[in-house]
Amino acid sequence: MIQRNLFALQMNPVIFFIINFILISYLYDKQYVQFQAITGMSLFYCLVIFPMTIVVYLRVSQKNYLRSNKIEMIMGTIIAIISLLLIILQAFNITWGVIPITNFGHQFFFFIGIILVIAGIFYKRLEFSGIGLLFCQKTVDAMIHNPQSAQIFSLIIWILLVVLVIYFTIRLSSRTRL
Repeated sequence: MIQRNLFALQMNPVIFFIINFILISYLYDKQYVQFQAITGMSLFYCLVIFPMTIVVYLRVSQKNYLRSNKIEMIMGTIIAIISLLLIILQAFNITWGVIPITNFGHQFFFFIGIILVIAGIFYKRLEFSGIGLLFCQKTVDAMIHNPQSAQIFSLIIWILLVVLVIYFTIRLSSRTRL
């Protein structure tokens, strides 16, 4: 049990980052932002799955390796199954419809991304910064209405994401605690 808990503590940031990175990249359609819309699956991810992953991440990171994390394992398995179903549905173009939302909805997710970036830098949690940058990249069109400027900011955010992933990988491979 101790070895399993140690593994969970070490891999928790990586799994959190990979699952959310894949889901945001795949489910949050940037093309709908300029039309003030969002797919049902994107909205479900943002309102249900993403907060659940944060809860599991924080619960695992607060525990030490001597305490059982069975509840977190069950929640993580449920999240993984739901995530896999969402990806399969998206692959077959089943998006639960397109829901009109105001620009403020996308701007809300943009500011959530900014908050995650700041919290990630402040608390030295690079996985939060990466997810926050990806939220900002997906919703930058709601903040900047000039398409060329939005594209430049989107490119800058992607460069920051690549640098962050490389740094995150180097820190992970150096066997130090993330």
